[in-house]
Formats: sequence, C-alpha cells, structure tokens
Amino acid sequence: VWQDMSAGLEAYDVEDITQFAEVNDNLFAVGSFTNKLTSESVNIMMYDGEMWTDTKLYLSDIEQLHSSGNKVMVSGQFSDNARLNGIGQVFNDRAQITARVYNDKNSNCLKDNDEEWLANYPIALKGEAMGLPTDRSGQVYLQVDKDKHTLNAETYNYYVPTCPDVEIDAVEYRTYYGTALGVRQLVGISDAAIHISDLQSNKAQLNEMKKAQVCIENTGGQPINDAIVKVQFKGDISDFTSEVAYESFTNNEVIWKVDVSGNASTCFAISYIIKNAEDVELAGSVSLKAGVKDSDLRNNNSSIKYKKGDTEGNSKYCFNGKTINLGTESIKYKVSFKNNGNTTAHSLKVVDELDPTLAYMINRKIHAITSHLDNEPYSSFDLVYLPDGQRTIKVITHFDDLYLASAEQDKDNCEGFIDYDILIDPNDLVTGVEMCNTAKIYFSYKAGSFNEPIITNTVCSNVGVTAGITNSDNPGLPSYNKDLTIGPNPVFNFIYFKNQSNKKYSINIVNTLGQSVSDINIAPFNESKLDVRALESGVYFIYTDGVFAQKIVLH
Repeated sequence: VWQDMSAGLEAYDVEDITQFAEVNDNLFAVGSFTNKLTSESVNIMMYDGEMWTDTKLYLSDIEQLHSSGNKVMVSGQFSDNARLNGIGQVFNDRAQITARVYNDKNSNCLKDNDEEWLANYPIALKGEAMGLPTDRSGQVYLQVDKDKHTLNAETYNYYVPTCPDVEIDAVEYRTYYGTALGVRQLVGISDAAIHISDLQSNKAQLNEMKKAQVCIENTGGQPINDAIVKVQFKGDISDFTSEVAYESFTNNEVIWKVDVSGNASTCFAISYIIKNAEDVELAGSVSLKAGVKDSDLRNNNSSIKYKKGDTEGNSKYCFNGKTINLGTESIKYKVSFKNNGNTTAHSLKVVDELDPTLAYMINRKIHAITSHLDNEPYSSFDLVYLPDGQRTIKVITHFDDLYLASAEQDKDNCEGFIDYDILIDPNDLVTGVEMCNTAKIYFSYKAGSFNEPIITNTVCSNVGVTAGITNSDNPGLPSYNKDLTIGPNPVFNFIYFKNQSNKKYSINIVNTLGQSVSDINIAPFNESKLDVRALESGVYFIYTDGVFAQKIVLH
C-alpha cells in the first residue's frame, strides 16, 4: 500500500495527475509538474518508496501508461526531443545517449544549415560489439549503464567520419542529448545494387498471379545512367507485365535501362502468372554501362525462388533457409502483412527483435526493402536489454497514413511486405549456432492507437549442420548436463549460465593451449554470468565438473 508519499513533491508545482503505474517497487505518475527552482516542465514522475523524482523526459499527449513485466510503457503521440513514435518505454535503471549523424560537406565537424541529417547510418559505441543505425531523422538512441562511453559514426557506404570520438560521462540515469557526428562522402563513386522482392511470400500455387518489386539502388554519390537491369525467369510463367517500359523480353529474360541519381534508388512493379509452382526462380542482375566502374560487384544480383505452397499473410520467412552456410555475408528475412480486419487500417508498425547472436554479427547495415513506397515507410532502431543481460537490436518499421484496405474490401490491395537484408561479418559465423526470430505486426484502425499485435511464426536457422547452443545438444555429456544452459555463442563480453537442476556445477574455461583461464561455480537453480572481456579473442573450451561441455568463440 502506497502512503505518505509527499517527499520530493515540495520541489514541484503539481497541476494535474492523470494516471499511475507500478513496477519493480517504483510508482510512476503521469501529469503536469513544474520544477519550482528551474521552471522546467515534467510529465512523468517516479516514486522509489522514499522520494519523488522526475524522469528527465518530456512526453506530451500521452494516452496510456501501464506496467509490462519490469518495464513502464507509454503510448500515444509523444515526443522525446527529436523523435515521434507511438509506443515508448520509460527507464529507471539505465541512461540513454542520443546522437545524430549529418553530411559534413565541408569536413569541418560543424553542422551547417545546408548539411542534412543522414538516416540509417551506423553509430559505434566503443567497447560494444554492435553498432546501431540512425532513424529517419538521423538520430539514434543508445541505452547504457552509468559509465564513460565513447562513440562516433562508422566508416560506411563511402562515407568517412569528420569528427573525433565523443566521450560522454553518464553519471545519472537520464537522457544525454546534443551529440552531432559529421561524415563526408568520397567523390566519384558509383555502386549499383539490385533487390527483387515478392509482395507477399516465396510460396506459390499453379496459375497464381504473383507480384514483385524490382529496386535499383545507387549507394555512391556519382549518378548512374543507362544501367542494364535483367530478370531471367527460370521456369514457366505467363502474362508478364511491367510498371515501366522494358527494352526487350526474349527467352524468358526481361531487360530494362535505368538511370539512378547519387544516393538514391528507383523501384518498379512487375507481375506474372506461375505455370509451374515447383520450379520457378527469378534471377535479377544490374550492370553499369561500359567504361563505368562499379565499386562493389557483390550486390549486383538478387533472386526469388518459389516453393509450392499457399501464400500466407502476417508471416515470416528466412531466405537463407534452415541452414546458414559458413561464409554467408547477409541474413535475409521477409515479413508479410495482410489486413484481415473488416475495415481500412490507417497505419501499421512491424516490430522485429533480432536474435542477440545475429545482432552481434551485424557488420554494416540493416537494409529494409518495403512495399507501399509512395507512403514513404521508414525504420527506426533501438538497442535493447534482454532479461539475461544480453543486448540486441529491435527494428521498428513504420507505415504511417497507409490506409490499407481490408481483404473484405479489396482482396488485391490488402497486403504488403518488408524484406530485411542484414549484412553480417562472415567470420562471426560459428557452426552449430541457432538464430530464431519472430515479428509482431501492429495494425491501427484508429488514429493514435494500435491493436494488440499479430505475432508471426518463429523462423529458426542453424549455422552449418549442428543445431543448438546448449549442452543438451551434445550427446557426449552426462545426462544431468541437460539442465545446464550456456550461451551465447559467439561470446563478446559475458558467458551466461542457467542451472535448472539441484546440482552445483564447477565451470572451467580452457584455451587452445590447454591452459585454464577462468572458472566459476554455478549454484543449484541459479543463473550466473562470467566476465570474459579480459580474455583475448579466439576459441575456448568449457568444461563442467571436468567434462567437456562446449566450444565457444570469443570476439
């Protein structure tokens, strides 16, 4: 029972309190408060059992505040300095750093009025294995512990940093604003990439009409003229149509010529009827005209390979399949959505929380290719904590003012898709590691609010041929080891152990020279973590009670 809660409120003028939420023995209040000393307005206050304090956030037009597990969630049209969103979270156990990246055209590390903010540009937090891309306003939100943190923009897509590293001393659990990071683009670069995506899924039935989107992207600053785009159909199709005129269509191969400005893309739709559902593939390519150098040939091809089956809406699919080959440079997922409601959907959000192992592998970019380009969908990215202490990346793709017809209203225009092309460092792939992902799809049928999410199927892929990362997958272990879970693999900062038995385990970490480098004891029915940040990168072996349990790779 909360009582005698006046401590701290004497420093504020309380104009209104509209709602409360309780979580982790803290009470949050939404209302209108003014700091008497600074005259600053505050919308959310927190009571920790002893005193009221503000949350260092300014949130306006909040519709709901509620507890969710160990989190406090807010919903509505609220703003946190520079970003608008519909679903947010208040933190009382960590700080936030916001940083923005801009195109520093004169390389002076000063943001001028004619220098635009850059979306989807990765920012690196030194000491962290993963970087995080900026949102459409060029901003990124980084959740951090109380500590000194160093960050900068990464070298990426022919851009290089123009500012020195920035150090922020996070001494409070609040948001630290104001970091602006400059980058400049190398001149004279042309780099053509092609992306082909089916508008719903890679499943098809005989005589089914399929629709696809062909996108040509120029990641360099030099304009591209008369690039040759080809799509070769392998298998029988009929009734081919193209949104833009093509040069030729012979022997099931279509050829277009396209122009693409620097740092831009052009997309068009095609359609066709599948005449052999078990063996149809689209192989696309793009090439620059003679005499023009393409700076990266690895992204000049894209394909769709159909499998026989029914097209399913509100589902997820991994293009890599159930097995990810060693040496793979990108992991690709498709999330399809379909409005099965009985009325038009005003807006839509797709939330995809990446498997932490995959998040740590990200090398350069998370590329989102979407339908409904006229509505200018965009993605934002959050670096989030998981209950076991690991971090991962949450990708939120927004379709604002979509006005998507329901299947009942218009069965041909009630669906769409997102393809996530996640570029990774192939050296991080370790045989036997499993990566699983599930997406959540939020439909909005009323401005400012979203329905409960539609949860897609979970897709899992294994690297190589060995499944799993826990001891229970190793048949050579004693039977009691099935209750001890070890992860992740690869490892970056900590190894996590979960003991679900009444037995105490003695853990020993051994390097490739056979030398013991670290050890820990795991109590019955307990969870522990082992800090391995001081160890050198490489392969290590974990022994439980003197018995080999698992090989890990430390980065």
